[in-house]
Parts: sequence; C-alpha cells; structure tokens
Amino acid sequence: MNNFLVTLLLMYFGLFGMNVQDFTPIYSVQEGVNEINSVFPDWVENYEDDEFDCSEMSALVAQYFIIHGYQDVKIKYGYNKDIGCHAWVVVDGQIIEATSLYISDDIEFYNSFVDRGSRQLYTENDWWNSKYIQDKMGDKFTLYLVSKSVLMNNVIN
Repeated sequence: MNNFLVTLLLMYFGLFGMNVQDFTPIYSVQEGVNEINSVFPDWVENYEDDEFDCSEMSALVAQYFIIHGYQDVKIKYGYNKDIGCHAWVVVDGQIIEATSLYISDDIEFYNSFVDRGSRQLYTENDWWNSKYIQDKMGDKFTLYLVSKSVLMNNVIN
C-alpha cells in the first residue's frame, strides 16, 4: 500500500486513541517532500486560488509531517506588498514551499513577508474539501474525519 495512503489511515485512526505524536520521524524532510511529489505528481498544475492554493497546500504538507512524527512543524502566513498573502511550511527549520513542493533556502524571500501569525480562517486550511484531493483520494467521509482530528491544532494554534 502506498505510504501516503497509510499516512491517511494513521491520521484516521488517530481519532480513535492512537497517539500519533509518539511516532518517530521516519523520513528526512526531503524524503517526505519527495513522497508527496510521488503521490501527487500533478500537484503544481492543480493549484487553484481559493480552492487548493498556498494555504490548503501548506496545511496538507504540514499534516503529512506531523503524522510522520515531526514535532517542529509550523504553517507560516505572511503578507508582501508586491506578492500579497502567502503561506508556507517550516519543518525542523527547513522552509517548504508548498505550492511547488520543494525545500527553499531563499530566506531573504520569506523574510520579506510581514508575519500574519499562525491563525488563519478554517476555510483557508481545508485541503480535504478541494476538488483535486477529493478526486485523487475519494471517500469524502474519511477525509472529513481526518480534517477534524486534533493533529491540525498543533500547527495552527
């Protein structure tokens, strides 16, 4: 079974008493990014404003790393006068540009954003509602349960 599907199952069972925070990271951050890329090879092409954009992509990437045992995972939201609002993920100090799934070393670019904190509207993080994910993963009910898990609270609070 594909590792990403196993991840979603673990996220599901986390609702029923399994403590996913006890897992040890089994991948390097780069290996995790590579796995997401392999499961969603058309990820970048499916970017869609207000549907599956930087915030939803970042929320899904962050949740992937949490379920794989990473403790230091944050979604960052910022505003840049030339670009507008943007979201990205920081895992163990490494910046992941979720819209194109790569680890960035362009600290200057991300520092050009005014921090908007870690709170964002619920609808900005609802990757499970995107048509792309539903078409790719199916079973909307399972994804709904996953979305309600406490895992995301560690990232957006």
